Amino acid sequence: MTQPRISVVLPAHCTEARHGTSRLRLTLISLTRQTLDPGDYEVIVVDNASEPPIASLVSGWGLADRVRVVRREETGLGAGYNAGLAEARAPLILLGTDDELAAPEMLARHLEGHARAEPSVVFGHCTFLFHTELFHDVTIAEPAPKALDRAAARGETGWLPGAVACLGLADKPVTADDVMHAWDKLMALAGTTPQFDDIERTVASGRCHSLPGGWLAMRVGNHSLPVTVLREIGGFDETPDEHGGWYLDLELGIRLADAGLRFGYAPAAVSTNLTHPRGAGGMLGVVSGMAYVLSKHPRMDVTLSPSTSSATWASPSTRVCCGPPSAGGLRPWRRGRPVPRPDLPYPYQGAPPHARAQICPVHRSVRADAHSPRRDLGTHRPHP
Repeated sequence: MTQPRISVVLPAHCTEARHGTSRLRLTLISLTRQTLDPGDYEVIVVDNASEPPIASLVSGWGLADRVRVVRREETGLGAGYNAGLAEARAPLILLGTDDELAAPEMLARHLEGHARAEPSVVFGHCTFLFHTELFHDVTIAEPAPKALDRAAARGETGWLPGAVACLGLADKPVTADDVMHAWDKLMALAGTTPQFDDIERTVASGRCHSLPGGWLAMRVGNHSLPVTVLREIGGFDETPDEHGGWYLDLELGIRLADAGLRFGYAPAAVSTNLTHPRGAGGMLGVVSGMAYVLSKHPRMDVTLSPSTSSATWASPSTRVCCGPPSAGGLRPWRRGRPVPRPDLPYPYQGAPPHARAQICPVHRSVRADAHSPRRDLGTHRPHP
């Protein structure tokens, strides 16, 4: 058997009560349609006690010959990644998630990023399909009951109902055909956040790994690194699993930075996240999770990081909110601080419900009335 060049590992805990399996199915379809030769990569799904078992679903989706499933009878994001790490056969590993669609060239761009630099963590360009949080099953245009009301009630997504009304997003599911044949359509609807823009710009500067608090940039979903490095530092710490997975990625970032790994950026390695409805218990584990990270890494840059300040815990979907790079590293965004640039993700910029909006496919933005008010956005990628 030919050794793959990169292993994609994604833990998944799918149940009908959580958010179903539609996001996982589309994620796997996107990963099996990469421009790389199929022998150059492998996809490993770690089934964290899903019901029904993912292996039977993968077979029913016709993907059994392209996807390897490792079954665990327990939940836990960190333990899931470690189980996949133990199975990985390639020298590189991409830390995927079960709701992250991969552009056709994403894996090829990750390999290019590693080929031109010393051992490093390669960050891809992460975008979001914000409107999919309305759908339990993203392939069907049926907004979940009160989904818009819940989005409107949260400060960081209060703009979403207006965008839905303006752009008809409630009638725009994401289908397998879109993933396979209409990626540009998805990119026209996808957006990002000021926080992710700032993180990626800081990583692209080539200085992120050397800045105080540069480890705050670490995420999972579209991030790859050498398997040997991840194994040498002990893999993922599984203790955050006891705290809902909070800060698992940042704790890994601390150890990667301490090991001297560089953080590199591959802007053409594009992915888009299928956001999902937020659970009421999303904040559970935030305080205890950070307390654990502080006890494990009792040092100044961790103690003073924005993730330890209650001012940055804006909502259950908020992780660490980082602002523009400064001389001291990533500057925290705090609630109430004016944001010195447009805040809405680009398909929805300046588009209140009454705006005359037109999607511009070249710039992937929305053109609206010149006097449309800007709307505040403080959302950040939800994990776990």
